[in-house]
Amino acid sequence: MNQIAKSIFSELLRNRAIAGYLLFMGITGWGIFFLEGYPEKAYLSLMQVILFVIPLMSIVFSNMFYYSSQEFILLLLAQPISRKRVIRGVYIGLVAGFCFAYVLGICIPL
Repeated sequence: MNQIAKSIFSELLRNRAIAGYLLFMGITGWGIFFLEGYPEKAYLSLMQVILFVIPLMSIVFSNMFYYSSQEFILLLLAQPISRKRVIRGVYIGLVAGFCFAYVLGICIPL
């Protein structure tokens, strides 16, 4: 399961969509803090953007990723590995990639 998660995570780090997500979060964070004089209002504005963008990006990108890596997942399922381990590995890899992009994109401006 760890090997699958590592391979998915390394594949996501090379993906342009995750880089764009990281860049969008960083630019949004910097922009909101530069435009707003009060940090409390900036935090609220940033939370509104985060609550809208994260679920939307996660759902759309994870569906596209599962569809495009269908052959890889089928190849893994043909190996003597349980289905639960494969699905958990893919899920953990996707979650780790999105968390990494989120932490770098938002926490640096904060």
